[in-house]
Amino acid sequence: MTGFHFKKAIFLVLLVALNFTPAHAERMKLEDPIEFGTVSGVIDRRPHIIQSREEQGKWFLAMWPDQSRFVVQSFEGKSPELLFETTLPEKAASGATGGIVETPEGVIAVWWVRDETGPEIEKRMMAGFIPHDRAEKPVTVRLSSKKGQPLPQVAVASSGNKAVVIWQDERARKYTLNASTSEDGGRTFLSEDFVVVPEEYNPGEPVLAVDAGGTFHLLFKGSRSGKFGIFHTSSEDGRKWEEPEMVASPKGWAPAYVSIAFLNTKPYVFWAGARGVHYAVKSESGGWKEAAVPDVPQNPVSRLEVRSTGSAIFVLTDFAKSKRKRGFIPEFGNRPSVYLIRMNQDEGWEKPIPIRHYPHDTTSAVYGDLYVSPDGKLIAVAWQDFRLVRSNIFINYSTDGGETWQKEDVNVSENPGCDNEFYPFLFADGKNLHLFWPEYPDDSLNATLVKLKYREVKLP
Repeated sequence: MTGFHFKKAIFLVLLVALNFTPAHAERMKLEDPIEFGTVSGVIDRRPHIIQSREEQGKWFLAMWPDQSRFVVQSFEGKSPELLFETTLPEKAASGATGGIVETPEGVIAVWWVRDETGPEIEKRMMAGFIPHDRAEKPVTVRLSSKKGQPLPQVAVASSGNKAVVIWQDERARKYTLNASTSEDGGRTFLSEDFVVVPEEYNPGEPVLAVDAGGTFHLLFKGSRSGKFGIFHTSSEDGRKWEEPEMVASPKGWAPAYVSIAFLNTKPYVFWAGARGVHYAVKSESGGWKEAAVPDVPQNPVSRLEVRSTGSAIFVLTDFAKSKRKRGFIPEFGNRPSVYLIRMNQDEGWEKPIPIRHYPHDTTSAVYGDLYVSPDGKLIAVAWQDFRLVRSNIFINYSTDGGETWQKEDVNVSENPGCDNEFYPFLFADGKNLHLFWPEYPDDSLNATLVKLKYREVKLP
């Protein structure tokens, strides 16, 4: 071993020792991790996970355990239970996950199929309804009409027993956004889909959310009269939609992430990407007022998560503090890290709070996820961290609304510095934290071999 490699080995050993100390166990308890088996690392097939609104401590997962099977599982801290399974036709070219939501009647899982078994290529948007009443059997429903040409850009949301699924469709000369709705919790949907956003907007990448009053809000990227922008429309019942309004028209860049949050029923639209994080709010006189989130540099971000309580909005993202150099490569010592920014309804924006507690900025912390309790007191963050060279999932949390945080970040990896983990999903049940994350089994980073891991973090 050369002197250089020996020093490098000692350095890695010290990194692991410094970031996996007994002090972690004094504050919290890491339960043994659970593996859900293979999932696809391809972005269109990433697992979709929701926390049950009807049963505390229960989760539902929609995932592809292999190239041909789409399944829905439930999970309550033990082995997962298979609730629904469908298999793609033998010669189907591909499938993608659309989303998963819960209604008082059951769970709705949506997926997309591109089928080449017939004389022509057929694209279908499908839904599976899994009733909470185990005496009932799951039902499979085709959402798109036979003439439809759906694409795997899908959004799904529910309000009570009303459920709405919206997708991009290419049956017209340009793209449209089409929809199907259910009034009985997902048991049945419309026999024919309908157009929500017509082709003159050339819409795509729908985002769907519901405010406290039960109104559906739809965001999408599109263009009108040659002008690119982010658009908003809303509907009280999911069927009759307002004329879309342009929220903003970013100049010189296309946002990678678009999100929406509410203070009461007032919508705040956020977008982020190559030039930081921006937002817009609808003014009392009509129209949208746009601004950049203060103190966030106009640098690329890897992920945007937005949460809200009755009186505040919380934004989680990552950025490097100063200008990037050499294209998208940050200069040494100026790597992106995870920050939380809060906007209080009465006081406005606060300064970004650095979540990562690590004295060195020579490695990156990116792809963070955020949990905020309804009262705003418990705030938890999980992110993908490279301080041990390989990517591990770290967490930190606050129990006083973000005023103070744990002095040390906690590595939830079973093998710190050895596993390749990425893109965490963070939940909480009001007392303990619950983490899901995909994990590569080795350094090949083969997306077909990704495992889905789960770990509970018991707070003191």
